[in-house]
Amino acid sequence: MLSVISATRLFPVLILVGVLLTLNGGYIHAKALLGQYLIKQAWRETLATGSPNRPWFWMDTWPVNRLLVKRLGVEQIVLAGDGGQSLAFGPGHRTGSALPGEPGVTLISGHRDTHFGFVEQLRLGDRLTLERPDGSRVNYRFRAFRVVNADAEIAPDESGQTLILATCWPFGSDALEPAYRYLAIAEPEPVLRS
Repeated sequence: MLSVISATRLFPVLILVGVLLTLNGGYIHAKALLGQYLIKQAWRETLATGSPNRPWFWMDTWPVNRLLVKRLGVEQIVLAGDGGQSLAFGPGHRTGSALPGEPGVTLISGHRDTHFGFVEQLRLGDRLTLERPDGSRVNYRFRAFRVVNADAEIAPDESGQTLILATCWPFGSDALEPAYRYLAIAEPEPVLRS
């Protein structure tokens, strides 16, 4: 009799826990969808005004580029910086790295299990386009892929105008602190005005 009473008291608690977990999962997905909508809106405002626009007032990053890989159907907004808040909502442009189309290395990072999941599918010769805040575009073609130690300096030997997409490696791993980075390295084609 005691076990039946305990089970009947436990049942509502289990239902409540299940409902709370479901609501939490829904909240996370809703927050991600709303975040992407606000980031795209901020990018449209950046293109219209020519100045950076934050997606929401307390966010410490803003859209700096739009990344397109036509073959894979990828369209993403690149955020300023590659810290935690930026990478939680999209790929991030490393502070201090070159701007697209400028001399030097343009470094964009992203999580392999979210926004940069497509990087695994890139092939030599694939084209990637970065749209800049003034509406101009820089087209790149991938020329190499490398795996490096996570603590290695990325691209110290790169010169000219180079784009590097960096993500954790190996793909499909659930390691929280992976020991390696996967680098997709591209060179620019001529700048096109839209």
